[in-house]
Amino acid sequence: MSEEWYDTPAPYEGYQASSEGRIRHKKTQQIKKITYDHRGTPRVTIYGNGKTASCRAHHVIWHTFYGWIPYGCCVIPRDGDWTNIRPENLECVTVKELRKRQWAEYNRLMDDIFEETRKEFENE
Repeated sequence: MSEEWYDTPAPYEGYQASSEGRIRHKKTQQIKKITYDHRGTPRVTIYGNGKTASCRAHHVIWHTFYGWIPYGCCVIPRDGDWTNIRPENLECVTVKELRKRQWAEYNRLMDDIFEETRKEFENE
């Protein structure tokens, strides 16, 4: 499948988002560099109206392909990989659902640690 580019809607006018999860300047065709903040969230620098803004790259992709993000929801990668922000890998979930998933993952990790520790004590 070849990469397809679509114009980004307001407030990201002047840019395009691709089916591969990339963002470029519409006039210059320059691919924008995606950086990652301290939490690992992908960000892209957008210029408009004489101002510079750092936007969440996955929000630009979601907005281009699916529209506005509903209030009380967030966009996350289905596979948990923040470097993969292709439109088909993004999903919009409620904050409540996100917290539920995070707690389930946390509990799974704690169970694994508990089991490893228990086995160490049994082997002594």
